[in-house]
Amino acid sequence: MFSCSPDNDLFRITSASPLEVRQWDKPQSALDAAPRNLVLYATQAPDYATLHFVVNGQAAEATLDSYGKAVQPAPPLRLGVFTPREGKFKLRTEVIGANPQANGAKYFFGLDCVIMERP
Repeated sequence: MFSCSPDNDLFRITSASPLEVRQWDKPQSALDAAPRNLVLYATQAPDYATLHFVVNGQAAEATLDSYGKAVQPAPPLRLGVFTPREGKFKLRTEVIGANPQANGAKYFFGLDCVIMERP
């Protein structure tokens, strides 16, 4: 059984530019070609950004307002159904703004895990 830990961020953007885009490509075992529903588990915090996601070059319809009054787990976010390319998914995360209530840097985000489910 795989579980996400709300206190274990995998990465944060630490750039001085609030709109700079970063890409993360996690090595993994090759997947078969079956489409998967990708479910993202993230963290919310007072200085976190609003995010948009691209999977294998295809924009996800969902965005995430990762602002929270305190550091806390965000509700699961269904990115959609995507097909792996060459046995993997490439997840691109774009900072597209921030909640008006956010304070501080406003370009941080926390990603706990992404779960791949068969549709």
